[in-house]
Amino acid sequence: MFQFTTFRARVFWSLVPIFCVLLVFIGFGDFYEQKRLAEDEIKGRARSMAENLAYSGRLGVLTEDRWLLEAALQSVTGAADFAYVWIYGEKWKPLVHAPENVVNLMRLKPELDEQGKNRLSQHGEIHFRTFFAGSQKYVEYIVPVASTQSNSSYELQVELAAGGRPDISQKRQQTIGAVRLGLSMDRVDAHMGSFLQWRGWSVGLFFCLSTVAIYIFADRITRPINRLTEHAKKMSQGLLSLSIPVASRDEIGQLSTAFNEMGRALNELYLSLERKVAERTKQLSAVNEKLAEASEHKSRFLANVNHELRTPLSSIIGYARLLRRETEGQISSLQRDNLEDLLRNAERLLALIDSLLDLAKIESGKMEVHPELVQIDELVQSAVTTIEPMLNKEQIRLVCDVPVDIAPVYTDGEKLRQILLNLLGNAVKFTNRGEIKISACQVNGDFKLAVGDTGIGIDNADLARIFEEFDRGPLASEGQYHGTGLGLAIVKRLVDVLGGSIAVESEVGKGSMFTVTLLIKKSQNGSL
Repeated sequence: MFQFTTFRARVFWSLVPIFCVLLVFIGFGDFYEQKRLAEDEIKGRARSMAENLAYSGRLGVLTEDRWLLEAALQSVTGAADFAYVWIYGEKWKPLVHAPENVVNLMRLKPELDEQGKNRLSQHGEIHFRTFFAGSQKYVEYIVPVASTQSNSSYELQVELAAGGRPDISQKRQQTIGAVRLGLSMDRVDAHMGSFLQWRGWSVGLFFCLSTVAIYIFADRITRPINRLTEHAKKMSQGLLSLSIPVASRDEIGQLSTAFNEMGRALNELYLSLERKVAERTKQLSAVNEKLAEASEHKSRFLANVNHELRTPLSSIIGYARLLRRETEGQISSLQRDNLEDLLRNAERLLALIDSLLDLAKIESGKMEVHPELVQIDELVQSAVTTIEPMLNKEQIRLVCDVPVDIAPVYTDGEKLRQILLNLLGNAVKFTNRGEIKISACQVNGDFKLAVGDTGIGIDNADLARIFEEFDRGPLASEGQYHGTGLGLAIVKRLVDVLGGSIAVESEVGKGSMFTVTLLIKKSQNGSL
């Protein structure tokens, strides 16, 4: 009929058990009430028949006239529910009974029990009981036969012959016998069976009608909710302009009205947001155009700076080296130290200009990759030769852990050398004593190049920004270490250009380890 997880199903299956319980309760109550009324009716009829028989049979009991008693029995033996009757005389002697085989038929004892005799003789009480004989149920009344005490039986006969009951209000009653009358309750059972069958059909029909009514009621309640759900799904898909028809003014109607107002508000908000997004997009496009123009100007500026500064710096470096060589032993130590400072600062400035130019090329996408077979041991040795003059050999030891037979790598050798030099320069700058270690290996199709040091280390909070441009770290910002903050940024950009990755592990006070991982590629001739 419908899914059991829906709200309509929960409403339906919540009401159906309640109606079932009510129907069963009402059915049982009606059944027992009908049974009580039927039993009360047959009990009242049995008592009335017994009392009438006791009254009409008084003369026969008094005279023990069998013919009079059998004539009196004619009034009860023809009844539909009649089962048996006894009329007792003096000293509770059975005078007549009907039917003739009542003793054998129902296995009843004709004698009264002593308790019943005492109640009848002393109090003149009517005795009542229900019992089963075999599989049948009977109701039995024992009614005393009373006579007024008079001087002679002739007076009683005269009064009876006069056509009415004698006035015995002023005369003392005397129990002279009893009437024992039993009626069968089969007709009550048959009536209750018919009633139960009829009630079963009526309850079943009422249950079916109630089920249909409950279903219609649940559907009527949940239909607006389902309509709200469908419109909510459509609104979640972007159809905010839809409106739910409001068919009533009850709580569901109020909810539909509120839902429509919410939809209109959301639609207006969405349209307003779209307009604002369009405006912001237009503004961002203009800003991006300006940024692109500024980036172009920056690239031109850097190219001009490279041209305008690199040439005189190269001349300064060349003249300084020539002057240092030609004046060997001819100038004082102070003059030679000043010349060394001049040469060192000029080379440092030239390296800064080269770094800025490399960064501009990477950002503009003009950095080209020229792959070749690179001999790793030769590349590492070249980098070591370049970096050794910067070391304080008394405090720092440079260790190379590169296998001699390591296979060449097909990559851009110049960029890989620059990566290694920048990592070594960073290690030299932040290591005061200990060692700097270079290691290289090939593992599972990857080439790994690592530079470790025993320097000051990097705090975990700073690891996320060490590859950002112009980030020099907290100590460098305080003036303890010099640098531009471009070395690691260029390393990260060059590693990305080569299609690799870089990882760093560091602990404050113990040093850092930078590991570059490149995928081993095959050259055009198929060799590694």
